[in-house]
Amino acid sequence: CRVPPNKLAICDVYEHAIYEILQDGKPISTIRPGDILVAFEVDAYTNTTIHAIATNIKKYDGTPENDATEKELKDKDDPVDRLAFGYPFLTSFHAGYSCKQVYDHLWNQVRLMVGYQQTSKKKSHKKAFEKRLRNALHVRVVDNSGKPRPLFSCKQLQKNGPAKVDPDNDGGSLSAILPSTSNEKIAEYLGKDCTEQFLFIHLEWDDEEEVQAQNERDGEQVIPLVNPEQFLYCVDHPSLAETIQKHKGVNASKGVSLEQCFDMFTRPERLDENNKWYCSTCKEHVRAMKTMELWRLPNILVVHLKRFEFKHSFRRDKLDTLVNFPLESLDMSRHCAKSREQSPEASGQFTFVEDSLPAVYDLFGVTNHYGRMGFGHYTAFARKWDEEGMSRDWALFDDSSVRSVGDGQGIISPAAYVLFYRRRDFT
Repeated sequence: CRVPPNKLAICDVYEHAIYEILQDGKPISTIRPGDILVAFEVDAYTNTTIHAIATNIKKYDGTPENDATEKELKDKDDPVDRLAFGYPFLTSFHAGYSCKQVYDHLWNQVRLMVGYQQTSKKKSHKKAFEKRLRNALHVRVVDNSGKPRPLFSCKQLQKNGPAKVDPDNDGGSLSAILPSTSNEKIAEYLGKDCTEQFLFIHLEWDDEEEVQAQNERDGEQVIPLVNPEQFLYCVDHPSLAETIQKHKGVNASKGVSLEQCFDMFTRPERLDENNKWYCSTCKEHVRAMKTMELWRLPNILVVHLKRFEFKHSFRRDKLDTLVNFPLESLDMSRHCAKSREQSPEASGQFTFVEDSLPAVYDLFGVTNHYGRMGFGHYTAFARKWDEEGMSRDWALFDDSSVRSVGDGQGIISPAAYVLFYRRRDFT
């Protein structure tokens, strides 16, 4: 991506906060598939640069709109309950910046994430509207546990106007809210060692209802100011798309067989530390082995290929790996649990597999998906069958269009999503 290594910081994001900044020596094996890794371009660590970790916060009204995108922050010393939402970010600026320059720098990081529209197209109205949006943002300096650090004079804050007065100040002479119009250097408040440790800040947004009411009084119609999903938006670097496409191309050309998919599905797996099983013999929770096995084979076998890979709660990627599946004679016998040994104790119990019926299947339908998560287009291949046998002629169903495709050429493709098999001999 052409960013110098000393200016690239890769962070592990957990519950809307930066959990860890990954170091070069961290083993790749410790990164789990569901971890959210975000890369930030920052200035090199020097004695003239301040690095800040910012978290988006809004007041908790008791009914979060979306529990998947917000996390309530509890603090017994803080009378106001708050919600963390969206992606946090790591940023840097010169230690000589004034408080106003720091505020402007932070505002430029988030201004495009504020989801709003206004009907007026007048330039003067737009400037006034953006000013009110800026006034809706409070920058609070906190420690690494999220507790406010009262560093700034309340008299200095009052110069910013009522919108920037600390709403949670209990009458003390100092506040944790950054004075957004002050020309005093922020390093004078943070101390001499401010470049040697991270600056933690909360970007606190005013209640949507209060800002909405103000805008309506001014005759402007807007959508809600704070949309948590908007704060999850990010722009991928062009090199990411190239790498993903190259990776997909390798997988698509190489492909896997349906037999390999079943082998992976039934392969024993040891449970991790977060999913231990309670052993009734040793009376302890242990990392047991888990095995998925097919108990009985149905007359109609539906195979759902996992085409969407879970990255985290906000993202699922489409997998275009080619799965080679047989049109005829799929033998499922080796994927089933073995028959129980007949014994006096097992007498009368069902076995896993009925050996009298061959576990051989023939394909009669395929559902295809084109596109990605959330939207796309579906088509289907199918052929006729009954108790006597199965036709060899396939047809392609595409919306209202149906056409013959002969003996099934083109059915096996990376678009195959759901496979429908019929047992050759019914039970």
